[in-house]
Amino acid sequence: MQLLLLPLTFLSKFFNAHAFFIASLPILWMLFKNPLDIKKIIPRRRTIVIWVIIILLQILAMLISFPYTSMSAVPIGIVQSVVLLLKQVVMIWMIYSFTKLYITNQENAVKFIRWALYGYAIYAILVIMPEVLITIGVHSLDGYINTLASVFETRWAGRTDFYQLGSYAVTQGRVNGFEGESPVFANLLGVVYLPIVIGLLIGKDKLVFKKPKIILWVMVIVSGIFLLMAKTTTGILTIALLYLAWLILADHHDRKLLFLLGLVGIAAIALAYVFVTPVHNVLTQFLFEKQGTSNRLGGTIGLIFTFLSTPFLGTGQGFAGYFITEYIPTWSTHNWEYENVYSKLGYPVLSGFFGWLAQYGLIIMVPLLFFVTKYIIDLINRRKQYIQAQSDNERFYYSMLNSSLVTFAVLIPSSFLSFDIFKWSMFLMLFFYWRVLSLSADNQTFPEHHYIFKS
Repeated sequence: MQLLLLPLTFLSKFFNAHAFFIASLPILWMLFKNPLDIKKIIPRRRTIVIWVIIILLQILAMLISFPYTSMSAVPIGIVQSVVLLLKQVVMIWMIYSFTKLYITNQENAVKFIRWALYGYAIYAILVIMPEVLITIGVHSLDGYINTLASVFETRWAGRTDFYQLGSYAVTQGRVNGFEGESPVFANLLGVVYLPIVIGLLIGKDKLVFKKPKIILWVMVIVSGIFLLMAKTTTGILTIALLYLAWLILADHHDRKLLFLLGLVGIAAIALAYVFVTPVHNVLTQFLFEKQGTSNRLGGTIGLIFTFLSTPFLGTGQGFAGYFITEYIPTWSTHNWEYENVYSKLGYPVLSGFFGWLAQYGLIIMVPLLFFVTKYIIDLINRRKQYIQAQSDNERFYYSMLNSSLVTFAVLIPSSFLSFDIFKWSMFLMLFFYWRVLSLSADNQTFPEHHYIFKS
């Protein structure tokens, strides 16, 4: 049951609606079998105090922002925002609890990764590949994808302009894997699944698969096609970030091969751009002459000014929309999406990093950035200890440490441009890597007191 948690997140709409119930099942099952394990998931007093302070600071920020937003066309409720904040805290605690209870040794970690890739392969065959065929004109699969999408696809509120005609892939001609839109799908592959595959290739692991090279290289190539067929700047950026991270972390022999493959790839793309019309159209529309960026650029500018107006406490969770509307440049509002969606339902946060700054302020973000920096430094130092790994056990840890660094190499730049970075699946992998960092210590007692989730 616990091995299915990450694969189930592919069913985006269904999982989001029942996430807390689904995630609670393996936790309750483990506690039913081993009641004393409850001690593992009860945070220390210090951790609880930190979270209480964060929640109180956010409520204070909401109370300060409320008089302004209550006069807006789309008023924000404090109760609703507090509930959303508490749901995020509970989500983090549940994922922390899951990894503490189940990722307790290398065998469990290997099974978790193996099933994650099994799930990805099934998802690719049943959903992504049919969507790819649809994007290249094989419309005999429209009914199949439309039926599945009606149950499992996440759909943004207010977007009746194309959802009423069918699934995103059918109406937009872009692969989205049942996520809300293509950039979210690109982030899912780039942050959750491809770092696993690349890390296993870098570390030359043989525990997850007995014959890993063929399987993993097929996954890399096919996933690259998926990212291109998403027809989004985020997908192209994700490919570039993954390649650069792989190039930096690979050993000397693999680095030369990757460099050569990179040159061949660039030459192939250049030739395809000149001679293959679909490739030319995709690169022109989503890279060289990208249109429709006014909302994202205007929203990001609005977020920056929102942060500058409330730098210390922030606006509070969910209260940034009103201030974004106040600060966005007028030139960014002359488009269908703003006039028919954002002006009626509120301006969403379209940049993850600047959205966190604007909503949580420096008082929360500075310690968080310090924590993340310290964690990445620990990952780098631990990786150095395993760089000469020889045994299969050591190679697995080395692979996962590389996977975690590849994840951050994609996650950090993407957070400036993307707005739906932190999902259940992404938090699951981040906490999984945190547990691997612990298990990879020589005595398997990594000093977890460095981290806020110590129990």
